[in-house]
Amino acid sequence: MSPEHTVPSRIETERLVLRRWEPEKDVDSYHALLVTSAEHLRPWMPWARDEPLTRAEHLDWLRQCVRWAAEGTKGYLAMHSRDDGRLLGSVGLHPAREVEIREIGYWLAPQHQGRGYVTEAVEALTRVAFEDPRVRRVEILTMPENAAAIAVARRAGFRHRGITHDTHAEVPMDLWILEA
Repeated sequence: MSPEHTVPSRIETERLVLRRWEPEKDVDSYHALLVTSAEHLRPWMPWARDEPLTRAEHLDWLRQCVRWAAEGTKGYLAMHSRDDGRLLGSVGLHPAREVEIREIGYWLAPQHQGRGYVTEAVEALTRVAFEDPRVRRVEILTMPENAAAIAVARRAGFRHRGITHDTHAEVPMDLWILEA
């Protein structure tokens, strides 16, 4: 994904504001949310095995997200409540193996689950992905046992394509797709 095809810096939905991370502004809320969510996320998110990281490590991560956004290689966004500005979790829209495929990822703090926030965010990111005329397919990878993540994919209109392997975590993952 080249810089002219980056994820918008801000996306608003009915109940959410999805925006690029601002490391110095966001680090304390991001760190606090991951500290309280680490145990919940660990079984479902291979990257969460090492959580909670330190505040300094989270600041480095958020700064890396800014660099990726500038390069147009990954698009991580903070997910905030539109009502009160609370940080709820994070979503991402990233290039996949081929130029015509994008991948959506998401995590939500457990205290905010069951309200449709992630489905709303995934639907918004899917619309953004398909605004790029090159994009023909959007994918979501879920752990096979993660019923909540699977439910999000289904509610957002994705269909199960089979089992694949997450190239970063090297674990079997369910592949969900939505084609243009």
